[in-house]
This record gives sequence, structure tokens and C-alpha cells, in this order.
Amino acid sequence: MEYAKRIPEYGEPGLEVGSKFQDSQGYIWVKVAEDDPYYPITKQLFYDNGWVQEHRLVMAKHLGRCLETKEKVYRLSQDRADNRIENLTLEMPKAQRMRAFRAIRAKRGRQACQL
Repeated sequence: MEYAKRIPEYGEPGLEVGSKFQDSQGYIWVKVAEDDPYYPITKQLFYDNGWVQEHRLVMAKHLGRCLETKEKVYRLSQDRADNRIENLTLEMPKAQRMRAFRAIRAKRGRQACQL
């Protein structure tokens, strides 16, 4: 699929909700409406103009919640334009991973590590 190569300027076509463009690094960006429940994730990156990287939007919709700033979404295929959910994985922040690990250990009846 062919995408625009930059964020459209005001007055140019391509500013409507659902518009996409591919940046110079290969990431796909999607325009999100201000009343969309996932709009807050557009404010986590450098821009505050309703644009979000498509892989973050796909993962947020899959989880049914906005992603936290520290949550990282990775692609299994390393292809930045392949944003199918089957190709995406979420990495939690270290503190969150440790809490989850301790909870699993506690359920198994083992002593969790004390740091």
C-alpha cells in the first residue's frame, strides 16, 4: 500500500481521521479523532496533533485500553509497516514485569525474590 511520506500540512488533503502516512524510518502513522477513546495515546509521543504510530494503536485496541508511555510494542518480523496484531508483542516496564513475576510465584506457593 502506498502512503504519504510526511504529515500533511493544514489545508492539504489527508488530514481527515483515518488518514495514514509513512515516515522516513518506515513507521505508519494514523490520524485519530479527538473524541476517539484512544486519542490520549497521541499525546505520548513528540506530536500532540492527533497522529499516532499505527502499531501502538493496533495494540491498544487489541488490549481495549490506552498504552502507558513506558509500554513498548515490538514487531516479530522487524517490518515496520507490518502492523497486524499477530506480528506485534507488548513489553511491560521492568517494575510491572517484576510485580507480575512475584504474583505468579506467590500463586505457586514459592517465595518471591526480595530486591
